[in-house]
Amino acid sequence: MVTSVSSGITSALGLGYGIDSASIVSGLVSAVRGPKEQVLSARESLVSAQISALANASGALDTFSKALSELLADSSYSGNPASSDSSIAAVKLTQEGDLSNLPIALEVKALATSQVLKSTTLANSGTAVGIGTLTLATSSGSYAITIDSNNNTLAGLATAINDADAGVTATVVTDSSGARLVLKGGVGGSEAFTLSDSGDADADLQRFTSTGGLTQVRPAQNATIVLDGVETSFASNTIVDAIPNVTIDLMKAIPGSTITISEEQPTKSMRGLVGEFVDAYNGLWKSLSALTVAGTSETKGGILASDYSIRQMKGMLSKLTSTPLAASGTFTTLAQIGVQTTKEGTLKIDAAALDKALDDNAAAVTAMINPFTQDASNPGLAGALEAIKTRLQNVDPNDERNSGMLVAAKKRYEAVREKIEAEQERFEESMANYEERLSATFSAMDTKLATLKASQNYLEQQIKMWNSSDD
Repeated sequence: MVTSVSSGITSALGLGYGIDSASIVSGLVSAVRGPKEQVLSARESLVSAQISALANASGALDTFSKALSELLADSSYSGNPASSDSSIAAVKLTQEGDLSNLPIALEVKALATSQVLKSTTLANSGTAVGIGTLTLATSSGSYAITIDSNNNTLAGLATAINDADAGVTATVVTDSSGARLVLKGGVGGSEAFTLSDSGDADADLQRFTSTGGLTQVRPAQNATIVLDGVETSFASNTIVDAIPNVTIDLMKAIPGSTITISEEQPTKSMRGLVGEFVDAYNGLWKSLSALTVAGTSETKGGILASDYSIRQMKGMLSKLTSTPLAASGTFTTLAQIGVQTTKEGTLKIDAAALDKALDDNAAAVTAMINPFTQDASNPGLAGALEAIKTRLQNVDPNDERNSGMLVAAKKRYEAVREKIEAEQERFEESMANYEERLSATFSAMDTKLATLKASQNYLEQQIKMWNSSDD
């Protein structure tokens, strides 16, 4: 009877059985930690993804802006000078600049030439030329040309002149009649030269002086051109300062014949530029739309669906077609040349409208999209986009309130992440305290169980003794 009661109590209390209190504590802690930890982890992952997506959006805007700037920097998207007869004069841009002074009438009366002298004919390049010193006078100074027994040949005389490095080239030309010395100076009237006796040249060597046996084949002269009726002279056949921003390469002189230098508008390349801009814009727009698409009961929304800064960014971009790119002119907005916004927010080109704008006034289209002088009133396409970037990405180190929307959004998300991290630290601390309290509780319980176990053992011994005495 007593044994039966004791066994029932022991069984009910779990006495006499080993209890793994460490596993119990671990299980209880995990049960409390799991749900909260999942929530914090999900929140941290979300805000990290939002920061990353925001950076990607800002980077996409930078890429779009850089690509557009590189496109506009290409000279093929601005007016270029053109010659009506490139066999007389070819033209090109010296540097990117205004060509409003074109067209201009050009007459090439004479090309700039170099002086050429030739000697009488000798037997060959090894024929002796005489002994003594000649003086070579050029625009850069006077040079002594000495001939002695070591170089007393026609070839030796040519070498001595070339070695003087006076800007005159000496060549021995040999044909069926013999060999002769040919001297050639620099181009332009100021590059004329003479070869004279220094005072000790013998009679043979004097044959190679300007007043002796040398014959002038061609004089040194400047180029003479007439621009819109005004005659001017230049020392070179490449003229860079007669027409602002235009280099003229004179090819041949035809006195009395007039050609025209005009501005050739980049109709074809400008059409391509507009197309490339629209394609790049649509790529950016679709990327932003994927980030901000609203969720439904069946689909998940974009990672930045509720972000105000990206919505503002899209709003600014959507106004590009109606934003004035020029203060005045035939065209001031993209919409006026056929660039339209679709209901989805992407852009499309009305090809007929664009073609008409370029055919009617390509210069006005160029001036609007890519002005020569960019300012607040005439920003052009690159300037308008830069203004959007500034409003979104500007960083004001003195007052954060003046920073751009994307910068503010990034700081906002980073602040949220910092709060989550702080909450995670507090949660870890609370869980450590909770685990410590549980461990203390179960440790005390273990101690109590040990005491009860000892009491159980004592009772069992007493019961055995009682049962023995009853027998």
